[in-house]
Amino acid sequence: MKKTREEMRQRILTESIKLFLRKGFQGTTMEDITDAVNLTKGAIYWHFKSKDELVETILEEWEKTYLDGMIASMELCCF
Repeated sequence: MKKTREEMRQRILTESIKLFLRKGFQGTTMEDITDAVNLTKGAIYWHFKSKDELVETILEEWEKTYLDGMIASMELCCF
């Protein structure tokens, strides 16, 4: 079954997070990421222009998921 673009993007993000946690940002290569998701470098670069963009996306998603949710919870209980 063919994965959608968003499913593949999420898979790249998930595997990259695992690698960054295990090897660190500097210690993780694009080759490590391509191996983890079984894609070519070209396919990875189609989704993300660089490793920096990949980590920026991870941080933005974390912010949306956790910080925005925390702020919303605080607004409901405290204001």
